[in-house]
Amino acid sequence: MTVLVLADDGDSGAAAVASAVAARRGGSAVTVVSPRRLAVASRWVHTVAPDGTAATEIRLAGGGCVPCSPAAVLNRIDGVAPVRFARAGARDRDYAAMELHALFVSWLAGLPCPVVNPVNGNGSAASAALPYWLLAARRAGLPVVHIGRTVGTRAGHRAAPPAARTPAGSVLVAGRHTAGALARRFGDGCAEVARATGCPLLEFRFVREAGAVRLSAVDPRPGLHDPADVAVVAGYLVEVAS
Repeated sequence: MTVLVLADDGDSGAAAVASAVAARRGGSAVTVVSPRRLAVASRWVHTVAPDGTAATEIRLAGGGCVPCSPAAVLNRIDGVAPVRFARAGARDRDYAAMELHALFVSWLAGLPCPVVNPVNGNGSAASAALPYWLLAARRAGLPVVHIGRTVGTRAGHRAAPPAARTPAGSVLVAGRHTAGALARRFGDGCAEVARATGCPLLEFRFVREAGAVRLSAVDPRPGLHDPADVAVVAGYLVEVAS
């Protein structure tokens, strides 16, 4: 069992999860790779057979390989920057960026294991706008904040002043597991959003607005600063990788 963690060097949450997985299953059970190391890999071969089966070999500069068949992937990056083309013209850099992103997406899509959270040709869930998440939450029966309201005046229309909001708590979803101060109250709805959007790892932040508790934000890349959250995510990765 190998859990592959794709994260920036400064991602302390990802590092904490990797350490927690290693504590449970041993140091060889987890591999952490940054987008920078992927960008300067000495060898990257990716093939897709006619039946759709993919095979990938990634050799890192300075030694080491990315596991070709990980049991699970924790993905905390949007893609790989074309750093080798830093001195190329703008057109060549843009072309290289598109090709490299297509390679990255195809690689993750071809892995026969859970990818938490996936990336597609349009980007990752981290780039989705707030209305996307609020719509998914509303469909799951969660109360959401009001956005984009306007009021009419004699001079036309203007944005209505937002109601005062104060933090009310959060819910962390990792697959079928939920944690956080509001998990008992909203955990089922939050888990439904995770299933509907194909993002097993999400953090839902709630506020108190106009006397009611409502969802105000959804984060596909939670900071994972709370040891309890780290334990939940590590446990989920070990579970799906087993």
